[in-house]
Amino acid sequence: MSIGQRRVRNFSESFKAEKVIELESGVTRIRELVEEYEISGTTVRRWKVKFGKVKKNPKDLSLKQTVIPKSFLNSKSVLP
Repeated sequence: MSIGQRRVRNFSESFKAEKVIELESGVTRIRELVEEYEISGTTVRRWKVKFGKVKKNPKDLSLKQTVIPKSFLNSKSVLP
């Protein structure tokens, strides 16, 4: 199916959640959903992020704090 032939479809939240459960339990694979429902792998991965139980490592998502040395704060240099 070419880009011009694609149709806009809306899947319900419950449908997406059900498919993610199937993915996480090993009943189905991303490739199978892509072929069966004519959606992209990216779409399925977005569903996994939104509805999945397995989350990324919190360390990967946390904002790292930058420590600014007091000597820099006390300097009179002007930042560009």
